[in-house]
Amino acid sequence: MSDTPPDELKLNDLMFKALDHAVFSIEDNGETLIPFSLTEDATGQRTLTRYVADRVEIGVEEGKKKIEAAKSDILRYALAYDGYLTLEGTRWEGLFVEAGDRVAESGVLLCQRYQRKKGWFKKGIEPVGNPALVGKPPSRIK
Repeated sequence: MSDTPPDELKLNDLMFKALDHAVFSIEDNGETLIPFSLTEDATGQRTLTRYVADRVEIGVEEGKKKIEAAKSDILRYALAYDGYLTLEGTRWEGLFVEAGDRVAESGVLLCQRYQRKKGWFKKGIEPVGNPALVGKPPSRIK
C-alpha cells in the first residue's frame, strides 16, 4: 500500500498526462508547442484549453490568468509550454509543465529536455533524459 496521498497521485497523473500530450504534440513536426492547460474539476472532468498567441510568453501568461480566474471551479491544473533550460552552462530546449492543486501550498514545475532530430529529411524532436523537477512555484488555485 502506498503512503502517497490520493490528491498527490491525482496531481502526478494530470501533470504527466500534460507532459505526454506536450511531447506527442511536437515529436513529429518539431514546431513550437502551443501553450495549453489541462484542468480537472470535482467530478473528475478534464478540460484541455490551448492559448494561441503571437508569442509563447503571451500564451503562457494568458493560461496562468485563466487558471487563476477558474480556481473556484477546478481542483488541479497543469500548464504546458515550450521554453529553455540552462544546465551546467548548456542551454536546452524543453517542454515545461507547471502543475498545482488546492491542497499543497506550492506547485511543481517539471521540464523535459529535448533536441531537434538531425538530418536533411528529419523533422521533430527527441526527448533527452528524464523529466526533472526544476521549481516549486506557488499553486495558482490555493
